[in-house]
Amino acid sequence: MPHDDTTTTQNNPAGSGNLLILLCAPSHDDLTEYTSKLLENFQSLGEPTVFCKIESPLTYDQLLSNLAVDPKTTEIGLIFCGHGETASLQGPGAPPGTPDYKKLRSFFYDDSFLHLGPTFMLAFCCSAAVELGDAYYRLTTGSTFVGFDDEIGFVKKGGDYADWWRKILHTSASAMLSANDIQELEKPIREIYQEALAHFDPRTGRRYRWGLMMRAYLRKQLKDISFIRT
Repeated sequence: MPHDDTTTTQNNPAGSGNLLILLCAPSHDDLTEYTSKLLENFQSLGEPTVFCKIESPLTYDQLLSNLAVDPKTTEIGLIFCGHGETASLQGPGAPPGTPDYKKLRSFFYDDSFLHLGPTFMLAFCCSAAVELGDAYYRLTTGSTFVGFDDEIGFVKKGGDYADWWRKILHTSASAMLSANDIQELEKPIREIYQEALAHFDPRTGRRYRWGLMMRAYLRKQLKDISFIRT
């Protein structure tokens, strides 16, 4: 059964193999409430997928147990949209209704879970590529990691802003799952960022209230994104 205050929904297309995709969306403050919505009704990646909205403290091993997933027999692709630190992915620090709920955090994943996978990790959050990405590089074989070396930001608006964040997420996840080498991983992701930058370029004649800020965040992410295959 799902963990208390964790909502899961499943999509089960005919996949190409024994791969399960976990869309992990902590939702406990303004940023994570926004990013969690980017993963809702996520475009299919061609593999069985579980959307996990996390509103109370939960660790990666607990999530696998709650979903009855055996990492020894099932490959995992983890797409995480939340807060990150250099050594871990962060989730809610207390149950909903707790004072300072929006400020409190707990760790969801760190390098102590590397023996459980996932084979593929997209850490769409701040700074996780620094130590966690390094741990993937040093301690895993046959794995892929995409993350960021520094803090990142978002224009937390709907419409075209949210649509382009979803395109970036989906392109990044697709490349992570299908690339045969680091060049195949990096190329489509960098291209989708360039397409987004071009879309919000005021020289196109399109006018967006938050367009300059969107371009600044896109450039920062493009500068700090890290690609690792082991």
